Amino acid sequence: MNQNPTMNNLFIKLSQYRKELEKSIQAKEYSNILNKTDNLLDEISMHENKEPGDIFNINKEFIDSEEKFRALSDLSSAGICILTIENYFYVNKAWCELTEYSEEESQTLRPLDIIDPQMHDLVKKRHKARFRGEDAPTRYKMKIITKSGKEKWVDISFTIIDYEGYFATLAIMHDITERKKALEKLKNSEEKFRKLTELSPTAICIQTTDSFLWVNPAWSELTGYSQRELSTMRPLDIIHPDMREISRKKPDARLNKEDVITRYNLKVLTKNNKVKWVDIAVSVIEFEGKTASLAVCSEITKQIEAQDALKQSEQKYRGLIENLRQEYIFYRLNPNGDFEYVSPSVTNILGFEQEDFSKNYSEYFTTNPINYTAREKRELGLQGIQQLPYELEIFDIQKNKHILEISEAPIVDSLGNILYLEGIAHDITSRKKAEEIIQDQLEEIKINNEEIKSINEELHTVNDDLETRFKEIDILNKELSFSKTKYETLVKNIPGIVFRRKTDREWTMEYVSNEIEVLTGYKASDFIVNNTRSFTSLIHKDDIERVYKVITDSICKKQSYSVEYRLVNSQEEIIWVYERGQLFKKGKKKLLNGVILDITDKKKVEEKLITSEKELRKLNAQKDKFFSLLAHDLRSPIGNFLQISELLKLNYEALTAKQANDFFDHLYALSDRTFKLLENLLMWSRSQLGRLEIEPVSFHLKKVLDDVIYLLEENLKSKKVKLENNIADELIVTADLNVVQTLFRNLIGNAIKFSFEEGKITVNCKEDENAQKEQFIISVEDNGVGIPPERVDKIFNIDEDYSTLGTKREKGTGLGLILCKEIIEKTGESIWVKSKEGEGSCFYFTLKR
Repeated sequence: MNQNPTMNNLFIKLSQYRKELEKSIQAKEYSNILNKTDNLLDEISMHENKEPGDIFNINKEFIDSEEKFRALSDLSSAGICILTIENYFYVNKAWCELTEYSEEESQTLRPLDIIDPQMHDLVKKRHKARFRGEDAPTRYKMKIITKSGKEKWVDISFTIIDYEGYFATLAIMHDITERKKALEKLKNSEEKFRKLTELSPTAICIQTTDSFLWVNPAWSELTGYSQRELSTMRPLDIIHPDMREISRKKPDARLNKEDVITRYNLKVLTKNNKVKWVDIAVSVIEFEGKTASLAVCSEITKQIEAQDALKQSEQKYRGLIENLRQEYIFYRLNPNGDFEYVSPSVTNILGFEQEDFSKNYSEYFTTNPINYTAREKRELGLQGIQQLPYELEIFDIQKNKHILEISEAPIVDSLGNILYLEGIAHDITSRKKAEEIIQDQLEEIKINNEEIKSINEELHTVNDDLETRFKEIDILNKELSFSKTKYETLVKNIPGIVFRRKTDREWTMEYVSNEIEVLTGYKASDFIVNNTRSFTSLIHKDDIERVYKVITDSICKKQSYSVEYRLVNSQEEIIWVYERGQLFKKGKKKLLNGVILDITDKKKVEEKLITSEKELRKLNAQKDKFFSLLAHDLRSPIGNFLQISELLKLNYEALTAKQANDFFDHLYALSDRTFKLLENLLMWSRSQLGRLEIEPVSFHLKKVLDDVIYLLEENLKSKKVKLENNIADELIVTADLNVVQTLFRNLIGNAIKFSFEEGKITVNCKEDENAQKEQFIISVEDNGVGIPPERVDKIFNIDEDYSTLGTKREKGTGLGLILCKEIIEKTGESIWVKSKEGEGSCFYFTLKR
């Protein structure tokens, strides 16, 4: 019962091949049979390893539909069951009432147990013919025996269905015992007919277009009118207004012996205006010398309501289908094979519009031989014969080939007539290509596996013990299956993208794993044969040529390759990847198999290490500079100061006034330089330690500049340098006062140092147009020696030791400009320089309004 039908067929084939092998051993022609056996065992292994839920997921909506079917079935007055020739799967309440067996008792019965023994052979014969797809009646009458031994006649119809994975028969039977007896009595006597119809629960009447000639009590019960009231009414009076126009034409046509439907559903109004649905069958008879119509009605109001509920369920089912996963296409075909419906997912999968696909479906078939089999199975399905799932190959709108797995089910009515054929097409193109790649790898493993070769050689030489031979083949098959499982597990657990592509510049993918969506944000199907984009479109434009050269060189050298490069994902983010691959030949085709790993985190760590190394170099340079200043620039003036002081102390009385004055001038110059150096060192050290506090205040800029000029007045006079202050008296800026004083002191001090005698220094201020006039640009310009071009970019860099003598051999600390840059940038402002050697320099810095 649990055996897969496909597996049954495979094992039947295996048995046939074994018999052929036994016959061919004597003729030593067994090589071909063994090859067929090997291939068949591989196919069996593939089916044994397939997960039963790969194709369809059981959905709650379908479970709800089955529950609704059971609920509707239990409301039906007809006996309904699902069975095989050996047992029952399901019976409804009406079946239990009809046969007098309970639902539990039905599970212990065979269907033949309730059928009249004289009909057993006929039922078996028809059942077998039906399952073989031969022409056999799907509806007929037969006699059954109830639990209490009563004989009953039933009208029964059969439909083959797929029930929980098995082919079974859906049987619907109506109790026609009373009807059959009534017809027998009617043959003998009209009086008996009248008595029978009066007792019949079925509503029966004899009528003309204008009047009722006779009605039975069941007719009165159905309509609510008494027999006397009905004798004064027209048949149209009880028909619902919606159906009177249609009903008015049918009696005349029927009495004129025209071709008119004799059985149909009709809506009637009862005496109390209640709407009822009836199943009415009408035939023309002679009654009391008149041509009349005999109408037999059964109320089907509950069935109609159940059908409405079923339609609502179908609409809900349709909504579910509309939202199926995008690799499934749902469709419905009418008995002529034309599409009644196809789901919107056909556009996502194949690119066709629904209407276009429905009209031109057959034009998109490829020439693949599997399509001939597909057409044959489709025709059988339209004849109401259930088919197992099959495959077909079709072009999409871009002429790319897709493999679709088709599952179809014929839907029939209670009489066994086909209503329509429903199907689901699953796009398994990617899975097929993945299986092809895996199969290629397995073939390579099989070719290179010496143990498999030795087993095959032993199989070809040992022909006197067939059982041993099959055991060895089974061992081989298990090893091969284990290798396949290991390979599949390896592919699934690789933390990156597995691919197979051509060697062209577009990197046309024949297969790429779904991990590409995690890495790039694009689906794997987008890249298969460049469906919507090529893989090279993701590679950073600066890396494409380098990567292509690395791969091309490795192909020429027949070596594996590895390369790092950047990708741009769907969010426009840069991702670093590492790719490793190797050339693979498939027939005449040259392909590349490989993996792509995300190394973005690794690259970020490397960048952090590079940044840390730069910071460390800067700190070391700052440390070296600081110790250099302490060891040389600070030690030297203090040493000179001590020497001069010692000379004054020893020779003061022998010095002339002029000599003493020169010594004092020299001491003052040493003290001033040392003080400035100490002041810069203290501020620079506070800046490096993060202890430099910035306190912005508003003040008049010219006043601060005047104070600095006063301090440097002696330096200006000694070189006869003119300083022009062009800053307006009313100009107010917002900045740290100490920072601005330090800037002016160092920049103007440097300007004096590098100016020639009778030179000129100009200090200007203007609004910054690029900052919407919210800040000022202050400039300190001289016409001195200027800075060589190769030195301009190094004067603010502590890593560079740039300190030169002034025009009068004045020495500097080399720290002033570095300090200016650091403290101005801590306030959020900037400083820069423009200089031309021999013409002077101009230093700029910004301050907020």
